[in-house]
Amino acid sequence: MEWKSIDTAPKDGTWIIVQADGGQPSTARWNTTDERWENAANMLGFFTYDSWPVDLWMSQPPPIESSLTTDEQGILRTNKSVN
Repeated sequence: MEWKSIDTAPKDGTWIIVQADGGQPSTARWNTTDERWENAANMLGFFTYDSWPVDLWMSQPPPIESSLTTDEQGILRTNKSVN
């Protein structure tokens, strides 16, 4: 995956990885109502990038495949047999 100009990022609410002004990458999406980038890393609610210009983005990596499932009682189980 490569960093791309934020001008080419999707603005449909899709979660992507962004980098704001050379800072640490984070997961964010375009808020179509407020027309600004926001991320959900802040435990108190959405954090917006009003103070830091978002300049780069990339797609999220594909999900990691897991051998874990939840059974009928909500208990986490593995699909792999143990020898």
